[in-house]
Amino acid sequence: MNFTTIITALSLLCLSSVNAQLPSECLLIINESSERAKALGERYAELRNFPEQRILRLQPPEQIYTTEDGTPRWNIAAMELAPQLLEPVQAKLLELLDPSPTAFILSPDWPTHVVVPGHPPMSVTAWLGCLGEAPEAAKIKSGQERSPWFTHPEEQAKGRRLQRYPAAHLSGEGFHPAMILGVYYQPLQEEQLNKAIQRSVKADFSRPNGSVAIITNKDVRTRARLKQFLPAAEALEAKGQDVVIAPRSEALPRKLIGVMTGAASVPIERYQGKLQPGSFAEHLTSFAATFHIDSQTKMTGWIEAGAAGTMGTVNEPFAIWSKFPHTALFERYLDGNTLLEAIHQSVMSPYQSLAMGDPLCRPWGEKLKGLKLSSRREQDLLIVEAKGAPVGGGVDLHLFYNGLRVPREGPLWHLDLSELSEGTEIRLQLHARKLWAPPRIGYAETRLTW
Repeated sequence: MNFTTIITALSLLCLSSVNAQLPSECLLIINESSERAKALGERYAELRNFPEQRILRLQPPEQIYTTEDGTPRWNIAAMELAPQLLEPVQAKLLELLDPSPTAFILSPDWPTHVVVPGHPPMSVTAWLGCLGEAPEAAKIKSGQERSPWFTHPEEQAKGRRLQRYPAAHLSGEGFHPAMILGVYYQPLQEEQLNKAIQRSVKADFSRPNGSVAIITNKDVRTRARLKQFLPAAEALEAKGQDVVIAPRSEALPRKLIGVMTGAASVPIERYQGKLQPGSFAEHLTSFAATFHIDSQTKMTGWIEAGAAGTMGTVNEPFAIWSKFPHTALFERYLDGNTLLEAIHQSVMSPYQSLAMGDPLCRPWGEKLKGLKLSSRREQDLLIVEAKGAPVGGGVDLHLFYNGLRVPREGPLWHLDLSELSEGTEIRLQLHARKLWAPPRIGYAETRLTW
């Protein structure tokens, strides 16, 4: 009997493209009706080593995401979107039965502004994240509806832990963290967004050098978070991270890993060539993510300028700090969390906020070295072992056989393949994590013929 193991150079140890929060805890939702969204989603799945089980391919009617004149459709009623997005996601969750709240990653070409009866408009990421069960309208409007993922720095100082994966204790809280990879709005188009995703994936574990720039002014959009700036800067500087708090008139540092400001109009072009791969940049204003309103600087400019992630609101938020990232985000991101984790740890009330970029980007994480899969055949059993896997408590080993999760945590698995035909191709994928500070993450893959 022929039993051949084929390990390609690309897949032997794909440690350069893994992440803190595992793809096996996410659901990548691809709009297959849009050729450009499909292409980007499939490319992202490849770069991030998504098992097939963790991908949901949907085919909504074109009018769901495109207007009659062929431009993107930004606004949609929740009732119209639910059968095309929410209901398939709910069905998939019943299939997966994840112990932690499944994180949602949306491809482009979905409406971003969801009209919910009796409520302020919500971002598509938040609406999907709460599975269509919108919180109390008054609390959304006032920014008092608190995400279970948020931790204020003062609470953290008193011993409250940051929420990050695995997070089984949050499974009953009714909120799934979510991001969208991007939207097609100037200056972001297909080429720019494809480059942005590839740039952010390559940033993993690279620990880029640069400053965090907090740009100040007298605008209410800056004053809303003003008291956060000094404590956040002190915490970062205590860890050796350079922070610049300065007005727009001052020259920027040559390299930037983070930018935060507040203004309706931001000259993002001055940040071109300075934002390092993996960086986060954002400006607090009303209409950064209201793409149907041609007013104010849009969040898409940050991604095109080099940032891995950004955030903005889809409807008038007023100058309420809780709807925007807390400045503590930078410290949490630099502590090795994924971008998705750092954002959701740092936004108290994200229900009108759209998080955009590469959710699994993790420039300041650590990777597991020497991880590989070995396999041998014993009659109708395939014995799989995770070589070099960490041992002890806090270890997660997620093995996938031809895209499907294998029960049990390993590091040794016995797969009964008695019904498999000779010559069948097999793909084994392993996502591994050791809970540490920061978490250590690894990926290994092997292909073989039965």
